[in-house]
Amino acid sequence: NDGYSIYEISDKLLINKLTPLLESNRVLEAVEVCSNYYSGKYVDMKFKDWFNLVSVLYRKIKKG
Repeated sequence: NDGYSIYEISDKLLINKLTPLLESNRVLEAVEVCSNYYSGKYVDMKFKDWFNLVSVLYRKIKKG
C-alpha cells in the first residue's frame, strides 16, 4: 500500500458493513460507505477506483 490508494478491502468491520448492501445489490451505496469509511486516508482514490474496489467484493459475495 502506497498510502495514496487501496487495492483490496480487508478490513473485517468494513466488509461486515458492505456485505448486506451488496447482497441487496446496493452497489452505489456500498461505494459511498467505503469511500466515507476511508475518508481522507487514500487521497488519490476517485469514484471509479472506489467502485472498482467494491465491485471485486461484490463479485465475491455474488459468487458465493
